[in-house]
Amino acid sequence: MTPGVLCHRNGTHAQNQSIWGPGPLEQGTSIAFAGAGCPAGAVIGATDKHGGEVTERLCTPYDYAATIYRKLGIPDSQRLEKPGGVTVNLTDGGTPIKELFG
Repeated sequence: MTPGVLCHRNGTHAQNQSIWGPGPLEQGTSIAFAGAGCPAGAVIGATDKHGGEVTERLCTPYDYAATIYRKLGIPDSQRLEKPGGVTVNLTDGGTPIKELFG
């Protein structure tokens, strides 16, 4: 099965005003997972009424990466070698989002 992932940054808010206009909301991001055994209609976490601050179940970008890699059958502990022989961890300590696994 193939996973599908759609990410959306929640937007801007006048509270974060700068000379360039409203700034981004820092934490609120919507991500939809489909296929690969993900449960349909699951909602994980919550934000405040502005969609900017996480109020329940913060998931990091590393958690999203660990989830996608696990769905693709790639071990969480997988490391890549960068030019020059430096190795890096794919998920930097992230853990797969357990609610997305049956």
